[in-house]
Amino acid sequence: IPPAAYETMLPVSVMVDGKAFGILQAEVQKMGLVVDDVQVMLLEQQLKPAHQVVLTSTFATLTLPLSGFTKAIEQLAIARQQQAILSASNPDKAKAVAEGNMQASTTTVVQVQVAGTEPAQQQAVIQAGAAASTSATVQPAAAQATGVSTTATIEVSEADQTNRRIGELRIEIDILMKVLSEQKQEQSSTGDAEEKATLEDTITAIASRIDILEQEYDAKNQSFELYLTSVRPNDRDLYLTARKASQVFPKVPYYIPGTKEHGEFWVEPKVTQVGELMFNFRLIDPEAENDTTRDMIEVNVTELETIRGALVKLRKNSKIAHEKKIRKNYAKRMVCFPEPQCPAERQNGEKGKSSTEVVFQVYEDGSTAGRLQLNKGAFQEGVNFSVDSALLLQAYLAHVIKEAKLEYSSGTQTQKDLDEMFQ
Repeated sequence: IPPAAYETMLPVSVMVDGKAFGILQAEVQKMGLVVDDVQVMLLEQQLKPAHQVVLTSTFATLTLPLSGFTKAIEQLAIARQQQAILSASNPDKAKAVAEGNMQASTTTVVQVQVAGTEPAQQQAVIQAGAAASTSATVQPAAAQATGVSTTATIEVSEADQTNRRIGELRIEIDILMKVLSEQKQEQSSTGDAEEKATLEDTITAIASRIDILEQEYDAKNQSFELYLTSVRPNDRDLYLTARKASQVFPKVPYYIPGTKEHGEFWVEPKVTQVGELMFNFRLIDPEAENDTTRDMIEVNVTELETIRGALVKLRKNSKIAHEKKIRKNYAKRMVCFPEPQCPAERQNGEKGKSSTEVVFQVYEDGSTAGRLQLNKGAFQEGVNFSVDSALLLQAYLAHVIKEAKLEYSSGTQTQKDLDEMFQ
């Protein structure tokens, strides 16, 4: 802005979502264009549901995508509150401010930084001027400051990520609530004391996980109230495929002993070309730059249920180890499949054979863990996981198996099956 234009009035054309909103009268100052608060309040109401606003003056045209932006009104409200405080505590000073004689000391400057723009185009300054609303709620005395300068830096991509995360959290919580119900039903129907105790521990672990997710969900929602877009995502599906349900379920962690590497389990249901229900049991490395799948085991329903049964046994063995104060390095195979391919326990396999086993482990310090071991000929590799993770993993598998069976059944029903279903 050329200095010669300072302290002059300038029209600013405003287009909201391609439609003319009107003309704002702005005073040209060194810091930018100053628009009085009466005009700003009118513009606010138009911006709330909008997606884009275009401001055009003699000097420049500024296009702002509004989706995901922090409300400028949150910052402008500060100026209004201060004006209300000033009116109540010092009417003479408030009058001077209202007349513009003390404008510099009561100005709130809001700078919105747009992600991805050139530095010269990054700042859009909106200044709350003299005509501040006197209807704002009076804040405590501690907030009575006569000058304030606030900068709000907003990354559009951050808002989009927050929006997506809110949707993911809601889905995860809903699925976990369903899994929790399934585990409670299974607990009430079993007569085995050990299994009942295992399910009780699983229920406690799931409830704890739900609590953590709900806290994050509430925090995300609270932070998203600063944005102009809807707080709750409007693209959440009420119906999820079995594969999608397996993805959004909170990932169960594993670690690689002797390293700092860790990852997550993901069990992906699928139907083969010949119509058989199968599962890809994936070991995911979320920090991998290219392929995030570290390894994968293809299993059928029976094998996956076998893994789940072994995970339940892990908890029982862990409890025994703790009760007996076992402090020795020890490993015991819980299950191995396919059985004809399995090597003798604690032995390497043979070339040309491959198998998968779940192993219970005790360490010298008395701690216990589970291990998923892949036998590839004589080569062995695997990942370890805590007993708590084993409980969550067995619940995860139970849910994925149930959802996959339902979807598979639905997809294989014949017209005759449907005729018998509907009277």
